[in-house]
Amino acid sequence: MDGLGGESGWGTGHVEDRLDGLFLDSDFAEWYSGRRQAGFVRKEGPGVADKPGKSNGSATWEPGRIYTLDVPGARLSYQVYGSGPLLLLIPGGPAGTSVYDDIAPVLAEQYTVLTYDPRGLSLSTVDDPSQDITVQTQADDAHLLLRAVTGEPVYVFASSGGSNTGLVLAATHPEQVHTLIVHEPPIAELLPDPEEHRAHNADIYRTAQTVGISAAVGMFLPDAGFNVPDDPDAEALAAIAAMREHFEAFFGSANLKFFFGPMWHSLAGYTPDLDALRAIPARVVIGIGTTSVGQFAYRTAVLLAEQLGLRPVVFPGDHGGMFGTPWEFTARLLEVLAAQQDETNEPPRPMADGAIRGQLHH
Repeated sequence: MDGLGGESGWGTGHVEDRLDGLFLDSDFAEWYSGRRQAGFVRKEGPGVADKPGKSNGSATWEPGRIYTLDVPGARLSYQVYGSGPLLLLIPGGPAGTSVYDDIAPVLAEQYTVLTYDPRGLSLSTVDDPSQDITVQTQADDAHLLLRAVTGEPVYVFASSGGSNTGLVLAATHPEQVHTLIVHEPPIAELLPDPEEHRAHNADIYRTAQTVGISAAVGMFLPDAGFNVPDDPDAEALAAIAAMREHFEAFFGSANLKFFFGPMWHSLAGYTPDLDALRAIPARVVIGIGTTSVGQFAYRTAVLLAEQLGLRPVVFPGDHGGMFGTPWEFTARLLEVLAAQQDETNEPPRPMADGAIRGQLHH
């Protein structure tokens, strides 16, 4: 996609200088700039497998190997690596599994990490791209994926919009979740004035369908943790354009089109089942960023914690903390995960090869 090279408009000088100020030292801006300068390209893995790899006759997962699972109306792409208790990572928004490329290898030193592309994003496909995707469907996909990999309750970490999927998973399939950690779930319906945000979300969708994805991204940036000025000057406009371009380059046009299309209505209008969440045996942790105070998803995370009678747990950085401060963020996540383990709940483990073989597909 255009926008990664020097001709993209990122350029040098004042535009780059203005990014930190415009986006409150945005973790995504810092992280993406570094990845771009390093020439980062997502590793797609050595191919797609229909069953876990073998090593000396024992059941193993091949690190970097991409597996697929057929679910109703879609085919999910996923990876499993590491060893220890099973930890499912749910991506947020238009992201696929690559959003966890920085933190997953560190987590895999202590956990068996399961990552995946949600249906319609990156390597996961859908049978009907015109059909809206509900948060419940996303949660059902996660449920089926977990059933294919393990028969025990697992640890789940979800970020941004993926948190909504995690919340529905825990509410509707509580037997599969030992601990759910959600980082800044964006839930407009919890706000005291949801009508304003509903209108904003409707404008974003309408803009995506009529004007284009790039314009919709520009409207969405504040919701993603970027402090876009109300009345930007020329330099600010250039910096905003550069940030929008890099946002599009990282997530990809196909993912963004699907995000602002079939995924949008259900995700933007998600209302949590608070009674169900209060009743589940799983432990729920609500994460907030140290530098995202006052931002949309920070506010809704705090409101959700209040509704569930929980105290939010602070993570380094802002809404995209795992991008700009991946090591500090991961260290904090490992601390939170460790605090959830006790002697009465044996850490979940993946199934043996025979239990999953029939549920993996080309």
